[in-house]
Amino acid sequence: MGKTKAKWPRFVSLRHKILLSLIFVSLFVTIGTAFCSYMLATNRVKNIGMRLSRQNITSVSTDLSIGFSDRVKNTDNLLQLKALRSMAVMALPDHLNSRIVNIYDQEITAHVNELTKSGNAVYAGFDFVGIYFKNGYVVEHADLYELPFSDFDQCIDYYRLQGANITSGKFELSQWHPCSIGKNAMGLTFVRFIYEPSSFQKIGVVVFGINESHIRTMYANYLSDGFIISQSGVVLSSDDSALIIGSMHPEAEMLTPSFANNKVFGNLMPYSNEQAQEQNFFYHPIQGLDAYLVIPFNYYTNMLHEEMIVYIKYMLIVGGVAIMITIFLAIVISEGMSKSIFKLMDFTKQVEKGKGKFRYEASSNDEIALLGRSMNQMLDELQRVEQQRANEMKIQQGMEIQLLQQQINPHLLYNTLDSVLWILQQNKTAEATALVISLSEFFKISLSQGREQVPLEDEIRLIQFYIRIQHLARQQKVQLDIQIPQALYAYPVYKLTLQPLVENSIVHGFSGYRDDGTVKIAAEVSEGDLLITVTDDGIGMMEEEVDYVNHALSLSERPDLFRHFGLYNINRRIQKSYGSAYGLAVKSEISAYTSIQIRLPYESDERKDTLP
Repeated sequence: MGKTKAKWPRFVSLRHKILLSLIFVSLFVTIGTAFCSYMLATNRVKNIGMRLSRQNITSVSTDLSIGFSDRVKNTDNLLQLKALRSMAVMALPDHLNSRIVNIYDQEITAHVNELTKSGNAVYAGFDFVGIYFKNGYVVEHADLYELPFSDFDQCIDYYRLQGANITSGKFELSQWHPCSIGKNAMGLTFVRFIYEPSSFQKIGVVVFGINESHIRTMYANYLSDGFIISQSGVVLSSDDSALIIGSMHPEAEMLTPSFANNKVFGNLMPYSNEQAQEQNFFYHPIQGLDAYLVIPFNYYTNMLHEEMIVYIKYMLIVGGVAIMITIFLAIVISEGMSKSIFKLMDFTKQVEKGKGKFRYEASSNDEIALLGRSMNQMLDELQRVEQQRANEMKIQQGMEIQLLQQQINPHLLYNTLDSVLWILQQNKTAEATALVISLSEFFKISLSQGREQVPLEDEIRLIQFYIRIQHLARQQKVQLDIQIPQALYAYPVYKLTLQPLVENSIVHGFSGYRDDGTVKIAAEVSEGDLLITVTDDGIGMMEEEVDYVNHALSLSERPDLFRHFGLYNINRRIQKSYGSAYGLAVKSEISAYTSIQIRLPYESDERKDTLP
């Protein structure tokens, strides 16, 4: 697979940076100003909404209080009638057809009609009135409505079932309660009782009722989302279909404590609903009703939305004009600032292309010109230092290669002389003589008149003499298998590159394991590199040892306990000459083989004529 080139970020000129910077600053200032103005406007609208809400709820609550207080007073007129109280204590039906009963009934009926005159319900009247006595006397004025009771006991039982604290005997204050007045219709009723003068036992009940829709008209035109709730949390009137008249408000347990604790009515009060969402509301008591008018504080958002749309339009126009002016100024300013910088940038591009002798020509006396002159001096110094460094590296590299070569030769000489000594100790003079002659031929080839590199063919001959030395010195019958194309025999390699590998195979691969092993030397060209492989069929190495050897070969310094001295020096000499991509690689399998591959750069045939 081919190497993927790194993608560098797209170049952005200084002129564009200045332009973008000014635009971003302008946008930041514009957005910041718009945000601050928006917050101020929002708070302003909210304060206006709160003030209007407070004024509206106070005004509407006052009107409702007057209306309900007047209604309560009007009920006094009916209950103070002598005829009504007389009818309550009469024994009916004994006197049902008497003239006095008829007179009382007409008088009571006249007062009831006065309270229920058409139109009075919106102001101080009632929509319906029901009078129910224990003695059986009943007067109802509810032609348009269907009341859920028709006598005293039914009336008491109905309100008790609705949760009202009403009994049929003891004294109780007058109360307001919701009441069903027909199909899908609800009313608000004011319940008053008539008592026996001496015992204060209930002998009658009078129900004064108002259609809930009439109550709603008193405040809905001003507070469309308001509702009326009793002190116990019962909804008495609402335009919201979700709030059923006569039912407990969903957040009654949270609302009613606020009614009791807050002494300043008409203020904004927070509470958390069942979903733990913070909400606000205004409320104000309604005198004569023992209830509260409540307004959730959310309707001001419509006004806020409309005002903010107009505000945002103006801000967009102003911001757009400001950005256009900023762009124009940025173009003018950046053009003047970028001329010298563009020239310096062209200079750096030329240097980047490798024109090391190219120098910046200053045409001004500003900071950019000073920077250009400093860069000229830096390039001069870099060029001098680079040349000096190249010379020093060349000298150092030659010295290191010579040192590695000198380390390999004594290593081989030591091992061979050790073998000669061993033969002489056995009084094998002829064999020692032949061994010394082979050793002499070996060093004659290895010296190569002082050349560092020799043809591959000479390196093979060197190995053949080494094998002969091993036959004479160690009585080892190691076989040599050469598989090298004829065209590669003339290719130059560093001398003593292969011999230490063959020696490593004999010493470590066959010693104590077998005497008749085979060492195969193969060479081929692959992907522009020369690959030479030395393989033996000796004892092999475990996987952990192979990994350790390869790791040690990759280090810049030889580990103290690393015993493969020759391998390490050969690998370092190759890498010093050709780079870290070349060198030795070891493969092995226990009780099977050990293979050492040498990777060298392979060049054209002209290389043959370049031997030192």
